[in-house]
Amino acid sequence: MTKQKSKDWSVPIAVAIIGLVGTCITAFFAIPSFQNWVGSLFTPSSPKSLAIEQISQRVFPYYGEAENVGGFAKIELLFDGVDEKPSYELKYTIPANQPGYAGIAFQFENGLNVSSYKTIVFKIQFDDVGNSVDFYLKDIGGKKSSIRVVSKDTNELTLRYELSNFPEVNSNALLEIGLNVQDVFSSGQHTVTIRQIRFEK
Repeated sequence: MTKQKSKDWSVPIAVAIIGLVGTCITAFFAIPSFQNWVGSLFTPSSPKSLAIEQISQRVFPYYGEAENVGGFAKIELLFDGVDEKPSYELKYTIPANQPGYAGIAFQFENGLNVSSYKTIVFKIQFDDVGNSVDFYLKDIGGKKSSIRVVSKDTNELTLRYELSNFPEVNSNALLEIGLNVQDVFSSGQHTVTIRQIRFEK
């Protein structure tokens, strides 16, 4: 009789324990701080990699002719048939023996906070050996910092720069990134293509 009774009570006790554990787990998952933590793991607001196409932006060429000096530029948007990711082709002309400039800008209207990212990565391809451009970052306060990229061949390069290489720029309020060409280091008619620009942690 005693053994039989203990067996009969084991089922309700087990059910009660499972129910209690389930209630505790449910309550734990309902805690707002836990929900925020879980949400932060999956939210796209701060991913490990942020492509330029995921950001609201304005892309445009700029050139010296607009300010009565030398230099003309235009951009063409090309799409790869494989992954349909855009390439930005900058075609420019800088006349020799006179002041001039040209470039392409990716501009973020209200500024962009990239302080949680460590590097900026992009692919670039030149049409001629020895050609060069300045890759730059600019913040909403007008502070600008650049790195010169010189082509050793016409193959596509993947470049990765730490954001710390642009110390003057406020990464909390990034206004613009782009390519700039000046008469002091380039002249003639050239094409440079940039694509797959992204910020990485």
